[in-house]
Amino acid sequence: MAVQSWLHRLRAAGKTALLQDGKRKIHYQFEDGKEMAEEYDVKTGQLVSRRWREKNTLGGSGKWQVEVGDPSLPLPGPLESELIKESSSNPVFMRKDTLTSFQWRIRNLPYPKDVYSVTVEKEQRCCVIRTTNKKSVVLLAKNSLCLGNLSSFKDGKTQFSGNGLQSRRLWYYKKFPIPDLDRYQLPLDAAALSFTHTNNTLIITYQKPKEILAAEEELQKELKKIKAANSGDGDCKIQ
Repeated sequence: MAVQSWLHRLRAAGKTALLQDGKRKIHYQFEDGKEMAEEYDVKTGQLVSRRWREKNTLGGSGKWQVEVGDPSLPLPGPLESELIKESSSNPVFMRKDTLTSFQWRIRNLPYPKDVYSVTVEKEQRCCVIRTTNKKSVVLLAKNSLCLGNLSSFKDGKTQFSGNGLQSRRLWYYKKFPIPDLDRYQLPLDAAALSFTHTNNTLIITYQKPKEILAAEEELQKELKKIKAANSGDGDCKIQ
């Protein structure tokens, strides 16, 4: 069974544990050389951060890739510190889960909820965000750049008014997978997907399948059995 297969891989991985700043930090070392670093809130057991790292072509450690958590935050302590800076006006995509759902937030999207469409693409095993109506953004002057990341926005026709102001039609498009469903080899369910919009932030929620809820509960019980070092104790405990 795929669910048990992933759980077996987690159990077989070498693990170190550290308690720091109210978080339980677990570092996994897999047999294939991949590493996974997770942080859980000690009180709630909620996943705060998950990052992955693989060996590079020269055999050294590659960069940490963020799966869950704020990509602008550094990874502290012995797990490495890398800061990714974003423009304050660019759309910022991040995943921030709850105990019962996978959740993604895209900041700096000013349009109301009815402008967006969020769908499940079962064959491609991903979710897709689209704007349903092209919105015009008035720019300050000819040749000036609009607010927003043009790698995230598709650019339509540009028009100029008589006073020299520029108006450009833009629409947002984003495709993203749900790695947890891939690891557990579970199908995507459109009924589990919902979204809302508040404070210039699009919030997308996917309810976790019962199989994943059960697996995560089982995993949490095992992680709590690992004797974790406190941040002032020196080396992390290894299992």
